Amino acid sequence: KMESVQFKNDHEIEDNNLNHQQEQQQIEHVEQYIPHLLQLVSETSSILHSPIEEMSLEEIYSRETKQIVADMIYSIHPKQLELAKAPYRKAAGMAANQWNINKRIFLFCPDGSDQEVKVIFNPTYKSRLLAQSHTSELKTIPSNHITDFNQEGCFSVPYAYGTVERYKHIEISYIDDKGIKHMNEQLSDWPARVWQHETDHLNGILYSNRQSGINNGPNCIELHRFQTKDEFEKYR
Repeated sequence: KMESVQFKNDHEIEDNNLNHQQEQQQIEHVEQYIPHLLQLVSETSSILHSPIEEMSLEEIYSRETKQIVADMIYSIHPKQLELAKAPYRKAAGMAANQWNINKRIFLFCPDGSDQEVKVIFNPTYKSRLLAQSHTSELKTIPSNHITDFNQEGCFSVPYAYGTVERYKHIEISYIDDKGIKHMNEQLSDWPARVWQHETDHLNGILYSNRQSGINNGPNCIELHRFQTKDEFEKYR
């Protein structure tokens, strides 16, 4: 389980300026909000192809955001995905803009959306090996120690899968749903892949776009699309 790094005082949370009202808002729980079923946008929707700006602490603690988080957690559950006629039964994560929400939030559940779901604000990542190595050492690190290839699917690219190159080991930073800032935590393998995929969403990048080489970073070396869900499941 990932360890968190909690700020020692309010001044460390954001620009030495977190007031008492924000502290009280932080105490409120998502469970107070009645959730609504969200619908996924299509692959061509503009919100999927533009970077989402970072959120302020005030925005994270707002009632609007708490309602959005309640809606997202409700909508990612397998039963609700089925009601929404989503292309797949379970998710390993979902970014807010996949539901047409212009907020830098994603849900993280690498074991499946019927298991624990974490709320992530303002996520970032970097390659752990590249971050920890001196420039002179980079040439000596085998490429397969830095990245690997695996198949990925996406609710925004229905009935398709691609073989995508990702960093194997990453360092991540984010704010959780309690307002706690996490810095330089480590993820590897499948959880690291999910994190990169969802952060890409918030940066306006679909894994399928990586095939064309128009974005920096790891590439999708092949992409398979199918016309129907039956065709997709038969091939898989």
